[in-house]
Amino acid sequence: MNSKMKGAAAIAFLCLVGFLGLRPASAAVADPVAGLAAPRLSSHVLVELATDPASAGLAGRVDPIFGHWYRLYPAPAQSIDALLATEAGNPAALRVEPDYLMTADAAPDDDPLCRQFASRPAGELEGLTSKVEFWTVEGKKSVYLTVNFVRVSGIVSGQLVVIERPVEFFVPAGQRDEGQQWISSNMRLLSMVARSGASISKALANMCEVVWDKGPVRCGFVTREDGAQAPRFHDSEVAAIGHALQQILARRGFLDSLGNQVPVAALARRLAARDRALTEATAPDGSVDATAQAGIATANLMNLANLANVGNGKRCPECGAHALHKVDGCLRCANCHHIGSCG
Repeated sequence: MNSKMKGAAAIAFLCLVGFLGLRPASAAVADPVAGLAAPRLSSHVLVELATDPASAGLAGRVDPIFGHWYRLYPAPAQSIDALLATEAGNPAALRVEPDYLMTADAAPDDDPLCRQFASRPAGELEGLTSKVEFWTVEGKKSVYLTVNFVRVSGIVSGQLVVIERPVEFFVPAGQRDEGQQWISSNMRLLSMVARSGASISKALANMCEVVWDKGPVRCGFVTREDGAQAPRFHDSEVAAIGHALQQILARRGFLDSLGNQVPVAALARRLAARDRALTEATAPDGSVDATAQAGIATANLMNLANLANVGNGKRCPECGAHALHKVDGCLRCANCHHIGSCG
């Protein structure tokens, strides 16, 4: 780790210590932000728990921060002072403290999206693998894409935030004989971008602009104005895989539906909500809808038919299909029904 990274890590640690008021066990109990002109927040308190929050008998809603620390919100019509007094006698609560609005002087911003990692974090990472199917003039193809995530804490506008961001992209080896080298190379470059704190959304947008000379590639859908879905077409396999990665990150909540970066505050709220839902949810039974399974073969035939009907027109700016033709004096897409210029 270089000196800049060490300095950033030290600043983040000191800010975190000041934010939570952490101190040695032998130190006297004191205000965690003593000497700072920081107003106390009236929305929640900070609590360190010795057990799972579900069995701690807490009076209000909780949001995880990191480790055993949580934000505890008061019940309706309950004041922060009353909440502090109530939870002070809770045997499951190791510490209960007020939270404070940190000023810029007390806690400089440390954007978790820009945090750099010299290498892949050690140990196990939470991730997902998605099977992506696409169609070229040669027929149906599929590839498995894996994205691993890491939780990163930071301070934004004086508030401690914890987000989840991608840190590793790869395609498991041995899937395809042709093109494996460039796919692996692209995944390594994306992983470097992710660990450097640069923009993943811009890197994927650049992938989606790659063009080849083998005709359109069908992958994904575009929603028409009437709510119906039409196939989405791309100018190359690289562009199709870039789009698939955008959709994976969008389903995870890291990017929006258009592939743009979601702000840090929204990322933190989504992660806290997801953790809360996982705590409350029961285990799924893993059953698969039989009707959906029965329609897979029909859908595959429709995908190939759609691909055969495009490629001889201009490129549609809405769905990417080369299916723009003049109809009654106006350009109209035969795939998604987009209407272009007239005259």
